[in-house]
Amino acid sequence: MGKYLQETSLRYATEKKQRELSKRVKKKSEILDLCCGKLRHDEYFPNCNIVGLDADKSCNPDVLADAHDLPFKENKFDAVFSSMGLEHLRNPFKVAQEIYKVLKPNGILILSTVFALEIHGQPHDYLRFTEFGLKEIFKDFKQIEIYPIGNRKFILENVLGKIWTFATFNIFNKLISKTKPSKTFPQGYVIMCKK
Repeated sequence: MGKYLQETSLRYATEKKQRELSKRVKKKSEILDLCCGKLRHDEYFPNCNIVGLDADKSCNPDVLADAHDLPFKENKFDAVFSSMGLEHLRNPFKVAQEIYKVLKPNGILILSTVFALEIHGQPHDYLRFTEFGLKEIFKDFKQIEIYPIGNRKFILENVLGKIWTFATFNIFNKLISKTKPSKTFPQGYVIMCKK
């Protein structure tokens, strides 16, 4: 996630929820870190075999491939993890089908994405998602849990953080990350889906 998000409330709150959900993944699981970027997420899944996949060669992934066409057999992974990658993929419906295909029965998807965030990762920042859009994209999964992350204060912090000093900004964003998320105006989402 750190590829584009610096020390922000969105980052703190998203990582907290991702860590909480990652505890649902059993030890010794096979995990695909989809759109892994330069920062792998091994710390979320101790004692698991993690395969990092990204289409960007400079990220030095384990597997260099496009998320729209995953080069794995069906039912390979116990879990798929993706942190802030969905908005950088042109066809999230196709990616959802690919994730579903490579997950084992009862496999878990843990994914975070943005709703209200500045354009980042240019020129590959294509989409923003609502709770309803995410439900539609992942409708083939038998269980979907969607957790809003952030609120208007997070968005204000994002704007003010561009002009505040680092020390003031760092204290402020840690406080904001503890505020209650908004269902009607989140900054992003973390979802958990079960196949």
